[in-house]
This record gives sequence, C-alpha cells and structure tokens, in this order.
Amino acid sequence: MKKTNVFLKVVICLLICIVLYIGGSYPAYLLAYIFCFLILFLKTVFSDAAVKQKIGGIMILAVILAAQIMIVVLVIRQLIENAQTSQMGRLTGVGLIFIPFLFSNTFLCKQHTDNQQ
Repeated sequence: MKKTNVFLKVVICLLICIVLYIGGSYPAYLLAYIFCFLILFLKTVFSDAAVKQKIGGIMILAVILAAQIMIVVLVIRQLIENAQTSQMGRLTGVGLIFIPFLFSNTFLCKQHTDNQQ
C-alpha cells in the first residue's frame, strides 16, 4: 500500500510539473507555490511535532514562500516574457516548487528509529 501511495505522489507531481512547464505563466507558478505552502502548512500543523518545532517550521515555510514569490516576480516573469529565455524561466519555476517539500522532508519529519542493541 505504501509503495502505491509513493508512486501516486510521484505521478501527480510529474503531471503538475509537465503542465506548469508547458502552459504555465507566472501567475500559475504563484498559485502553485501558494497551494504547496497550504498543503505543507496543514501537514505541519497536524504533525506530531512539538509546538516550537511547528511554529518554527511554519515560519520557515512562510519565508520560503515569500522568496519564491520574489523570484517569480523579479526573475521568472522577465525570463518567460522573453522568447529566448522562456524555457529557462519555465524550468526555474518548476524547480522552485520542490524547495518547500525538500525542507519539509528534511527538517520537519520526525525520524522514527529503533535503537535496539
């Protein structure tokens, strides 16, 4: 069952990336970043982490969202509007989607290890 869930998540993520790459404009990237933030916000709030860790995680996710929005407005918007650099702007926009998920998986997930010796 767990392998199926992981496979479905990967397929959905790839489909979202392909759709954003092919037809995404900078407002679509902004909406995707906000949607990812909301998903991770809810995941953090309902996790079994300590309250301080939840607050810190939410603050860092908000900073990441603000940075993503600034990058889209200041960099990707100009790259997409220019025909020569359009592909690079789209790749950058799609790549930025994964940053909050990497943070969430690295810092917010509790490690469950059994240290039985």
